[in-house]
Amino acid sequence: VYWGWFLNKNNNTPSISNTNDTIVYWGWFLNIFSLISVFCFSGIIFGWAPLELWLLEEDQYSEYCNDNNNETTDTTTDASAACPEQMNHLNALFTIAQFLLSFASLPVGYLLDTCPSKSLYFGMAGTLEIVGLALFSISDTHSTASNKDHFLVGYALMALGGGMTMLGAFPASFLLPNYQTAILAGISCLFDSSSIVFYVFYKLRHYLTRQEWFGVWMGMAVAIYTLLAIGWFRLEQLQKQQQQQSTNEKEKEEEEESTSLFNNNSNDENDDKEEHNSDEHHQRMARLGYHSMTVTQQLCTWEYGLAVFFTCCQMLRCNFFIMTVDSFLYLQGDVDSVYANLFSWILPCGVFVVPFIDITLRSFGVVNTLQVTNGIGFVFGILLLIPSCLPVQAVNFGIFTCFRAFLYATLNTFIAYSFGVNTMGRLMGFVFTMAAIVTLLQYPFSVWAGATSFTTVNSVLLLTLGLFPVLATLIFQRSRNRGRTIVTATMVSHG
Repeated sequence: VYWGWFLNKNNNTPSISNTNDTIVYWGWFLNIFSLISVFCFSGIIFGWAPLELWLLEEDQYSEYCNDNNNETTDTTTDASAACPEQMNHLNALFTIAQFLLSFASLPVGYLLDTCPSKSLYFGMAGTLEIVGLALFSISDTHSTASNKDHFLVGYALMALGGGMTMLGAFPASFLLPNYQTAILAGISCLFDSSSIVFYVFYKLRHYLTRQEWFGVWMGMAVAIYTLLAIGWFRLEQLQKQQQQQSTNEKEKEEEEESTSLFNNNSNDENDDKEEHNSDEHHQRMARLGYHSMTVTQQLCTWEYGLAVFFTCCQMLRCNFFIMTVDSFLYLQGDVDSVYANLFSWILPCGVFVVPFIDITLRSFGVVNTLQVTNGIGFVFGILLLIPSCLPVQAVNFGIFTCFRAFLYATLNTFIAYSFGVNTMGRLMGFVFTMAAIVTLLQYPFSVWAGATSFTTVNSVLLLTLGLFPVLATLIFQRSRNRGRTIVTATMVSHG
């Protein structure tokens, strides 16, 4: 083994096996730093609750309050002491950023699929994230300069950069097919876990100011996005080198090389089928040619329709709960916000659910895992209807965290297995853009809850958005099973 390595080392043209090994190493490098980038930047805007308290303590946008409404201006300012005009400006930051994160998925997905180089893609994502952090850091509505209020632009750019970061992490999972299921689940859960970043900043605000914390995170962004750009640039070079080596060796030893390539390809395909492509749905989609379809053809499939319907229903339920959880708990008796703070700690813990998601996907398949997700969401909805029992809601926080983790992980895996890597960015863009439009209904639902009660609204959401995905998945499974039965019967009759 050592002598073979020594000969290859002294050979001017590295062997294909050495290049393949190097590609695997870079695949691990890119997946590790992709996961790190997802945790650090992708969903940080969802840590809005502590950031809002921080801005209230700084009295940002208090100039919009009348003198009668602005009696307290000390550092104990909270949402109950803020005037409606101040809260409207703060809420606009999160509302617009959240909408952009989902609505921009379509152009971002198209860019991901068509960008000539992933290093260029991550360069653009890093630029948006860094500029957003910088603008949010220097913003101050109390400044005498009229151009120091960049909170909205900064938060919006962080949302766009975070969305690009999450979508850009998915192609790296295809470099390690044997671990793709766990990586896809990890990306989704780390996206949720990234909401804890601003919570940590807020808890440590006595050590560093907001400007200093965001400056530190800017430095982190520069380092991570630079490493991702370098990693993808090097990997693309190696892939081109591998193609050139294969071409050169075919020209020199055509017969021997063709036999060798046939054996290698056969082994790779067998390994993929045994370890990566063992999912029944994945095998069926590949066999029917879904992975080679155009985007227009894929948008006309039942698989895409199920993905859109599943995402729109469940994302609306999730976002409505996150937006109204403070008010819901207050009406349940959480006057001191003890349970609200507990929820802020539990929500980012979805990353610990990754092993269970991976086991479920491997054991039951991706379509059945959709039903598992629907079941967890249904249990979460039922517990929401139990009145004035905060300990039960504390347990429900954990169920909601599992539900949200399963939701995004299973959805991403379903899209990847159904349509492949070449169009995954655009398909996810279409799905999340449709979901972004539907989730705008969370505002009228919140108004309805304030006018009636959360029990009424949660009951309606459970019986509609909680039940419809279950029925849609059942119809999808039965139609596919019927189609498979017809095909089998046709083969037997002609056999």
